Amino acid sequence: MVLLLVVPAPNQVVAVGVVWPPEQAQLRAGTGGFVESLALQQGAAAQAGQTLMVLQDPVLVAAQERIASERTGLLAQQYGALLTQPVRAQAVAEDLDRNQAELERVEEQLAQLEVRAHLPGEVVWARPQDLPGSYVKRGAMLGHVLTGGSAHVRIALLEEDYLRTRGRVRAVQVRVADAPGTTHAARLAEGAPGATLELPAPALGDRAGGPIPVDPGDPQGMRTRLPVFLLDAEVPTLAATTIGARAWVKLSLPPQPLLQWLAAAAAADDQAVQPDRPGMSTATWPFPGLVWGPYPQKRMPIEDLRRPVQLRARGLEQAARALHAELAAPVDLDDALRALRQVPQARRDDTWLQQALRLSAVAMEQSRGVRAYWQQLMAARALLDQRLVEMDTGEGKTVAIAIAAAAGALAGSPVHVVTANDYLARRDADELRPFYARLGLAVSAISQPMELVQRRAAYACDVTYCTAKELAFDYLRDSLLQPADLSPLERRLREAGTPATHGPVLRGLCMAILDEADTILIDEARVPLVLSQAAPALAEQAFLRRALAIAQRMVQGRDYTLEAGSARLTDTGRLQLQHWPVDPHPLLGHPQHRASILELAVMACRVLQRDRDYVVREGEVQLVDETTGRTAPGRAWSRGLHQLVELKEGVKATARNTTVAQITFQRFFVRYLRLAGISGTLRGSGAELRAVYGLATVRVQARTPRQVRHLPTGLFPDSEALWQAVADRAVSCAAPAARCWWAPRACSSRRHWPKCCARAASSPWC
Repeated sequence: MVLLLVVPAPNQVVAVGVVWPPEQAQLRAGTGGFVESLALQQGAAAQAGQTLMVLQDPVLVAAQERIASERTGLLAQQYGALLTQPVRAQAVAEDLDRNQAELERVEEQLAQLEVRAHLPGEVVWARPQDLPGSYVKRGAMLGHVLTGGSAHVRIALLEEDYLRTRGRVRAVQVRVADAPGTTHAARLAEGAPGATLELPAPALGDRAGGPIPVDPGDPQGMRTRLPVFLLDAEVPTLAATTIGARAWVKLSLPPQPLLQWLAAAAAADDQAVQPDRPGMSTATWPFPGLVWGPYPQKRMPIEDLRRPVQLRARGLEQAARALHAELAAPVDLDDALRALRQVPQARRDDTWLQQALRLSAVAMEQSRGVRAYWQQLMAARALLDQRLVEMDTGEGKTVAIAIAAAAGALAGSPVHVVTANDYLARRDADELRPFYARLGLAVSAISQPMELVQRRAAYACDVTYCTAKELAFDYLRDSLLQPADLSPLERRLREAGTPATHGPVLRGLCMAILDEADTILIDEARVPLVLSQAAPALAEQAFLRRALAIAQRMVQGRDYTLEAGSARLTDTGRLQLQHWPVDPHPLLGHPQHRASILELAVMACRVLQRDRDYVVREGEVQLVDETTGRTAPGRAWSRGLHQLVELKEGVKATARNTTVAQITFQRFFVRYLRLAGISGTLRGSGAELRAVYGLATVRVQARTPRQVRHLPTGLFPDSEALWQAVADRAVSCAAPAARCWWAPRACSSRRHWPKCCARAASSPWC
């Protein structure tokens, strides 16, 4: 029996694709414009280099005429100033050079208004009846040229399948939907594809019957909800006349042991969508083990994940009210917990979950003297149903999150509670430690600075409080320890011989509850989180010092401009590069690299400010987190900007960092097998959150009437006057039995706080 389980089993990935013309045969618009005419009609023979379509762009034509007119005026000014104003003539000459460069760019774009054939063959237009007079975007595929050769198949792979197949494909077989009985042998084209959110054809999307989930808000059905990787397969025996047809592609991989294949099949079966099945299956509560693997995380589309049975909002409220009524009945918590844990995983259904919630609420009352309201119980149940909960500030979100996290931990899932900053993570973990201990659960918090050993111990607890950035960076570090080209069995064998102190820090991405979920999932969703490491030191200290010296002499408006917090050199500023000594180093002597470093030097000198964007402590530069306003030791700017700031402040420059991994919150949190969140400001964001993350939103009724008063909008000449009015308002509102909270939108406003505090100190109640 043991030998049978290690017998190799077939291993393959079946993907969808579309028959696609080769790159040279495609006809694409070089620039945007209106279709003025078709030089060759459908089916006509084309020669290489022949013009097939002419586009028209009135804006480009008007720009060309404007630039030509300006040039005529500049030539007249130069001629009049040559004899009497030589300095003025030199300035006009520089304007003429810029005018000429702008004219060349416009003429280059005008030349791209002609669509030409790269290869000889038969012209095939896409929707030829709709082309005349229509507007096409730059890069749009307008058609192709039939060359009589073979066709390609463009394959769309989700991230899980791409990582599984990368570098491991042994054979490729293709079947076209128009001829399902014929199998074609193919081979993958060379090259490393990048992730994209755009399908090559709508036929691959689920709206047209394909397997790839697309964005409901995209009318064309080509924008995907999750990133996909596009690969090209060359099919010598497939005629190019079938272009546009859907194709199914089988990618054969090296065989895997039967035991591993059975475990994967069981996990896939457990995760299948079964909306009519009551209760919850074992796979609903992920945990490290045989079924979910040593590092559980989601590697599939949102729709394919097995979700628990979700109650409607009315059902949630009824269940919460009934549960709240049961809290008045006495219960032996220890005996009830013992009985709860003895229930097998396969029988932990909805009734079991209600009991776990009840015992968690009882433990909250016994340990902290806080009886949960039915609104908090409703929020906790909604979080366990993998929803986003809108709950007003002051209604007890901390208690609701704790009860939900405890119930999830009792089910066996490691739970990550994501807070806004390190202080809140430590505070909540410390204050709620007696509550979790009453349930026999361990809790810890992640904060800066912590060594890997401490982090691993914190994540080993049943519930871990942390910030989103700490969590994402720990995941990136773990990803570097898991080579993508290893099979699951090879990874298990490698982990078996690796000491626990050298393994991953996290125990997978099983369950996460996000506090202030809209801030993480919307406001900061696309902010790149970059993991970098020190690169080998280069002889560039003098190079960076020279850049700083030049940047300090530059004048804004003449040598550079500031756009969205970044510096851009003007043509006059680029002339400063001529005074830079020639460097034999191939990188340090490159003009483009020097211009880039000079722009960073301007940012270091003119944009980044000490005690606002960074602080200098103990001889090192520490960044200030723009969200929390607290320093972030260990983080650094990339591309040499950090070293430039260090040299500006006169501290020892560290080695430059190179990027080794990066991710965004949007791509990170969708990997959790169970994801939920809570916030007081979800209203109006429900459609976006459902489309991107597949999470429904539920509103919890406020326990107390809202007493918020919206005052009329006030206008102030500057920030000083605005914050003076804030201080005056605080003084007028303060009273012995009332607290006055100041909530600035950004940490950049903190420079005004000392004056506000001094003004408020004049009140006996402040």
